[in-house]
Amino acid sequence: MKVSSDQVHSYFSLVKDDFWSLRHYVGWVIKNESELPTWGACIEDFYDSLDWIIERRSLPRSIRAVAKRLYNDKEIPETQTIIKELEIPYKKAYNGKYGASIYKTVVHVQKEDNVFASASQTKTKNSKKQKVQDEDQCFSSNCEHDNNKENEEEFGTDDKNFFINTFNKLEGSKKWVLKSGRFVEDVLFRLGMECRYHNLVRSFILDPEDTFVKNAFSKEEMDEILNKSVQDPPEIEDEVLKYLNTFSKTSTKEIRKALNTSHPRLGGNFNPQVDFAFDHIRTTVADWLRLLEMQPNPLTLDMPEAWYRINVWRTIDIAFSDIPYTYIIGGEKADAYVRTIGTRVNTFIRIYISGYILYHVI
Repeated sequence: MKVSSDQVHSYFSLVKDDFWSLRHYVGWVIKNESELPTWGACIEDFYDSLDWIIERRSLPRSIRAVAKRLYNDKEIPETQTIIKELEIPYKKAYNGKYGASIYKTVVHVQKEDNVFASASQTKTKNSKKQKVQDEDQCFSSNCEHDNNKENEEEFGTDDKNFFINTFNKLEGSKKWVLKSGRFVEDVLFRLGMECRYHNLVRSFILDPEDTFVKNAFSKEEMDEILNKSVQDPPEIEDEVLKYLNTFSKTSTKEIRKALNTSHPRLGGNFNPQVDFAFDHIRTTVADWLRLLEMQPNPLTLDMPEAWYRINVWRTIDIAFSDIPYTYIIGGEKADAYVRTIGTRVNTFIRIYISGYILYHVI
């Protein structure tokens, strides 16, 4: 059921309460709002709307119960962690919409204020405009605002020393040298020492869509980087694809029936080195089928991040089990590993360090 009122955010009027969650709300706002509010205003709108719904006795008890649960979860550590995680892609989207020009930023601030600046208001409004511009610049440059103590503590001296030590261990003969004579790793190291926010460059990962990174290379260098060792995705074996397609059904009942059907590659002659793909498909389908059949469906709820790590990303945890001496660690937070900076694609980043694959979902 939806809530029809101009006293709540349009999300609650257009989305059924079965889907209400902080994650879903932020994603919905990014996708559907023509004018993005600031991050603080976005979160404030969410909880103010929930508070209004809770107080409306005329609404069904079930809707008020959902709103109350989401509102009460506001202060728990898991929710605070989710808010911090969602802030990064949201500001990335905000920066992409309003950070391209000063004019767009100024117009957006004027719309938020919803007033025409008078002579007495000019100083205040200019201050607000500058604040938004500074915030956007900070995001695009991966610098850190002086008042943002949280990120400063998050990337501390130990992280910086680890980054420096990692760079010092790199062998010069194995670095990627461009036609210009510059080493890619050297450029990434310089960028890593400049930025104060967590950034993929601190893991020596080059994100070609990050303006902060692109500006450090010439156009010729970036073209060389993008066209280096380009490989097409590996083709899926016909037999594997055929088995995967057996689960292309329209109901969980049909999927479970297919899951319980025997397969020659999964019988008594199963070879884990040769038939691993079939076992991984069956295990993954079984895991997701269990989630889909649960009531209420946890995938529609605002679950703690730890729940996703255990129940959802397990698919990735076991994906490389057929590779000797390769082990998976998901969700590591240290910047020396990986830090999410955007939501351009639904994929994951992998880094190979000392025999471990570390990943973080984007």
